[in-house]
Amino acid sequence: MATSRFISLRWRMLALVVLILLLMSFAATWVARSTYLKVIQQQQAEQLQRAADDWAKRVRLQQQELQLIIEQQAPNILEQSDTTSLTKFLSGFKLSNVLIKQSDSTITIWPEQQQLRLHAASMFTDLAKVGIGVIHLDDNLLNCAYNPLGVIACQRIDVNSQLDPGQLQVHQSVWWLQGDLLQQLQDSSQTQEAAVLQQPQVDASFNQQLWQQVSLLGEGAAVYWHGQLDGAPLQEQAAQLVNKIMTIFLLVLMVSVLLVISHSRGLIKPLQALQRFAKAVGRGESIKLHDKFRNDEVGQLYQQMFAMKHALTERHHHLHYQATHDGLTGLVNRFAAGQQLETSLLSQSLCLLQFRVQSFKEINDSLGFASGDEILHQLARRMKEMQPQPLLAARFDSVEFLLAFQQQVNDEQLLQILQSLSQNYTLVQSKLQLRLGAGCIDLPMGADITHGLRQLSIATQQAQRDGVSLVRYHEALDEAHNRQLSLIRDLPVTSNTDEFFVLYQPVVRLRDGKCLGAEALIRWQHPRLGVVSPVEFIPIAEYAGCIHVITQWLVNTVASDLSRWQRQGLSLKVGVNLSVHDVLDSDLPERLATALVHHQVDPEQLVLEVREDVVMHMPDRSMQTLKQLHQQGSLLTLDNFGKGQSSLAFLKTLPLQQLKIDRHFITNLCQDQKDQLIVRTTIELAHAMGQIVIAEGVEDAATEVLLKQLKCDLVQGYFYAKPLPPAEFIRWVQQRQHAPLTAGL
Repeated sequence: MATSRFISLRWRMLALVVLILLLMSFAATWVARSTYLKVIQQQQAEQLQRAADDWAKRVRLQQQELQLIIEQQAPNILEQSDTTSLTKFLSGFKLSNVLIKQSDSTITIWPEQQQLRLHAASMFTDLAKVGIGVIHLDDNLLNCAYNPLGVIACQRIDVNSQLDPGQLQVHQSVWWLQGDLLQQLQDSSQTQEAAVLQQPQVDASFNQQLWQQVSLLGEGAAVYWHGQLDGAPLQEQAAQLVNKIMTIFLLVLMVSVLLVISHSRGLIKPLQALQRFAKAVGRGESIKLHDKFRNDEVGQLYQQMFAMKHALTERHHHLHYQATHDGLTGLVNRFAAGQQLETSLLSQSLCLLQFRVQSFKEINDSLGFASGDEILHQLARRMKEMQPQPLLAARFDSVEFLLAFQQQVNDEQLLQILQSLSQNYTLVQSKLQLRLGAGCIDLPMGADITHGLRQLSIATQQAQRDGVSLVRYHEALDEAHNRQLSLIRDLPVTSNTDEFFVLYQPVVRLRDGKCLGAEALIRWQHPRLGVVSPVEFIPIAEYAGCIHVITQWLVNTVASDLSRWQRQGLSLKVGVNLSVHDVLDSDLPERLATALVHHQVDPEQLVLEVREDVVMHMPDRSMQTLKQLHQQGSLLTLDNFGKGQSSLAFLKTLPLQQLKIDRHFITNLCQDQKDQLIVRTTIELAHAMGQIVIAEGVEDAATEVLLKQLKCDLVQGYFYAKPLPPAEFIRWVQQRQHAPLTAGL
């Protein structure tokens, strides 16, 4: 197969040589032919011009001869008394015609011709002005000379007179022009269109012609001298030149083919050796360089390819390492770990431990990226040197790592491993502890590694959500994960949906039991999972970026209900919870104002509830949004008061009108003295700051009585009513509504 390829190379070389010579031959032929034709055409053009000049010269000589004759013989001509004596006298002067004007103005013509008789008077007039000239008369050209004694002598102009030997090939003729038609003098059958006067000098058959106008006396016609050369001899000469060039080309081609064949034999053999070497390089093998090719160009190419082979091998190892290892820690990456684990599961079972470094971003932000990289280096060394020795240590992403063990490892051992990996990191002469959240799974021999890693990731995520160190995978986690995926996939992303609905939990004034409003609680009627609590789907909506759509739907729905209740004569206030993403949205005040104006609802009827952890995210932006909402007239409530870390600071800075005590302090209020102390203090503090206090989670009469004693303003909870649909909520309100509405909820 290799030999046939090099044989084809030989034929390609031959074809290339033939092609080059053929192109050179065509080029040489074209250049020679065009150059030869141009030279010959130029020579023939000069020959035509010489013929024209010669003809004009003969006409001038004839005129000089006539002028001499007429000067010398005019008196003698006038002495001839009759035509016979005149004929005898003129026979020796080669004259074709003589006109004699007598004293009595009669004109004698010799020999007598009707055309001469008709033009005699004009001839005497025209020739008297110039003395001599050419006259076209009766399809003839005449040279005529005038003598003041009244004699005109004429001699016919002949184009077929004897030419020089070099001009014999020029065909000469005289043509006269009338209208658009040329007609040859002395041969009336030869006619052609006058347009030939504008034709090129050389036509497609290399025939060359020259037209030159003759100066005439009188205005009867225009006369042209015409010279023409036949192009056939020129074409024959050019063909002979081409034949000579083609003969030379064939000879050169034969010699070139022999040289190519001889040279290709010496080139194909080293190329075959080079081909074998290239195949060996492709197989990762090595062959020695033959001595015969060591010092020539092919041998140098062989050596360069040999060096390239070593460079490619080193490059391959380097790229393979980069493709399978983490560049920072040197641990195996996710792709390579999956391949190695898949191979290991073919012959043994494995215990996999996947863990994430919690709050690693804070380490980078506070100590710098260099310090963060140093911690990861130390963590990687511990993973490689730990006991029991792991089968595999890998880094999956920036803060996620994997350990694989051949034997089963119980939870106690795994916790010890996590503890050894999280403690006592030395950094800038200080100790640092890491918080790790891990998931664990046991995979039997032959298990699907892709499925196993997915389950392991679910367990790790669950450990991170629960804030624990270790979670071992079980099927219930997979079910919860699938439920979460279903919620993410099916969550409505537009406000035009009928899957959401609102329940209203009444808010009651303690001193008279009157319902002043409610808290709007959104629910999701999932097509397959049923009613989904906001505790499940609100975090998902925040993560997916569609919380603004849900908040806008809730505000529009509440505003619509408030408008309808207002038309029924009920003036109520409804609280709506805002997430951190809502508060950080600078367009929120404008959207809320638009919704309230559209439904003709007073801004004070919409109570906006925010948690202090919402305001802790970018406090400057959050505070600006809340102040703008307060300026628009909406009431602001601090929700879940007491659960955060800086509640008192927010009481001072936020534009709050109401404060809601978290249910955690209300549930056991009657039994827990500390809860009573906290609630009493909170109520007194809020009243001192001019704020209304709401207690949520009231579920019995004893708690209601105690809250009255503590002077709490408003309450809500199952003791009064569970969250109700709009129609049931209105019926419930109408049963209790007797006292007038006071400020606040």
